[in-house]
Amino acid sequence: MKKLIIKRLLKKYRPSLVVIFGTYGHKEAREAVRTVMSKYTKTYAAAAADFFDNLYDDTGGFWGSMRALFLKRPFPHVCIIDALPEEKAYQELRKILSINVVIVVPVGDIPSFSHVFSGPQKAAALITKEIKYAQHLLINIDDETVRAISDKVNIQKRFYGFDEHADIRVINVKNWLDLS
Repeated sequence: MKKLIIKRLLKKYRPSLVVIFGTYGHKEAREAVRTVMSKYTKTYAAAAADFFDNLYDDTGGFWGSMRALFLKRPFPHVCIIDALPEEKAYQELRKILSINVVIVVPVGDIPSFSHVFSGPQKAAALITKEIKYAQHLLINIDDETVRAISDKVNIQKRFYGFDEHADIRVINVKNWLDLS
């Protein structure tokens, strides 16, 4: 029931969809994008697996969702998710909303959680297939596997990372980890 209501709300309001793929830093990337975007518009961010349930709760449960469905109510203009390409919730969401931006964070040389022992190439291949649904691509230039994805797609792309050739260059990183 929750999923059906949220699907109808998404079809009614048609928010922009930002999808974050990758193994390392996807949660942090989701929160960073949400933090920046929420200064300009109403946003919602969640992992793909939790998307439908959490958005249902975020809209006020049953009664809040009903009000949003039948009346003009505030609803997120941008939805940000981190997902694995094969996740069922992501696949359902992609059928409802078009993907505006895909952000690819490092895949790395350690196997991703969904492809244990298969290496990063399998994850990169799945991500490459999903990028074709996006309008824009923001890709990490520091990871060789991820950088290779950019050669295989023909959409508007920008690079970010520590490399001097990045369009968005990371030059000052502070680690806020406090172990005390």
